Order: sequence, then C-alpha cells, then structure tokens
Amino acid sequence: MPWLTKNSPVLLERIVSALCYFTFGLAGILYSIFKPAQARSLFFRFHFIQAIMLCIIQYLLNWSFIFLIEATGEIFKTFNIVHGLELTMTGLSYLAMGIGKLFWVLLAYGAVWALMGKYAEIPFISSMARKQI
Repeated sequence: MPWLTKNSPVLLERIVSALCYFTFGLAGILYSIFKPAQARSLFFRFHFIQAIMLCIIQYLLNWSFIFLIEATGEIFKTFNIVHGLELTMTGLSYLAMGIGKLFWVLLAYGAVWALMGKYAEIPFISSMARKQI
C-alpha cells in the first residue's frame, strides 16, 4: 500500500497536487503534459484523481439541484401554490448552498493534506481514487 509509506513527495509535486483541487484537475493535466515522468508518482495520481472525482460529484449535484428547483417551481406554478413555491425554493436553495460549501471544504481539506505531503482520506471518494491508481 503506497499511501502508507514514509517517503515524502517533492515540493513541486505537493503544490501541483494541491492546485488540482482548486483548478478542477487542470493543473494536474498540465503537469502531466509538461513533466510526464514526475506525474507517474502515486501521490500525485491519487490527489489528481480524487480532485477530479470531487469536482465531478459537485458538478452533478449542482445540476441536480438546479433541475429539482426548476421542476418543483413549475409544479407549484401549475397548481397556483405561491406560498409553497417560495418556501420550497428557499429551502432547496439553502440546501444546495450548504452542499456546495461542504464540497469547497472537502476541496480545501484535500489541498491542505496534499501540501503536507499526505494522503487525504475522504470517505467513499478516496477508496474509488485508490482503485483507479
């Protein structure tokens, strides 16, 4: 299990791994193009894949909430339920914002652990990332 080794990754590798979280993987793609030999390290690949998975899940959840908010809005408009529409839209909007903020916290968590040279453990996503290495 390479994520349990004591070898510390080089500084550039840690910085690029952390940047992957906030650039939705673009920094990792550029690093892989310009430094292909260094991009083969398990540390970088783990954080790169985990960052991409987090961003994809966040994107899909955001689109799901947009669809859900619009669909419920149309249903309430059809039946002329204005008060229920306002309450539902407000509640769904706050829920979507809360989940969005949770994902930004997870992205920051992964970036901090990458800068420290360690593997960030995020339930379900880390195990999927390890399977892809």
